[in-house]
Amino acid sequence: MVVWINHYPWYQLLEVDPRKLESVARRQRAIKTEKILPLIKKIQEGGEIDAPIISKGCQEAICFVDGIHRTLAAIQEGLPTIKIAVRPEELNFIIEHL
Repeated sequence: MVVWINHYPWYQLLEVDPRKLESVARRQRAIKTEKILPLIKKIQEGGEIDAPIISKGCQEAICFVDGIHRTLAAIQEGLPTIKIAVRPEELNFIIEHL
């Protein structure tokens, strides 16, 4: 079992289906397979992983602050849910745009 860690007290964790974030991840940045492979291993071993940070971006869309490769590793491993870190004041916006 993976433990999703939140290191920042000003964020709260939200459980989501990682597949809802896949298109955001792929349009936002080039994906590096070599970064995904160690994360897949960590998921398989049940390690601790930092929760991806999602924010309200410009143009009224959500975006990754950090954690694209962790999210894609979770999708590849078939995890039904992951925890993401969001600012409380952006929570409703993010839920609406998932």
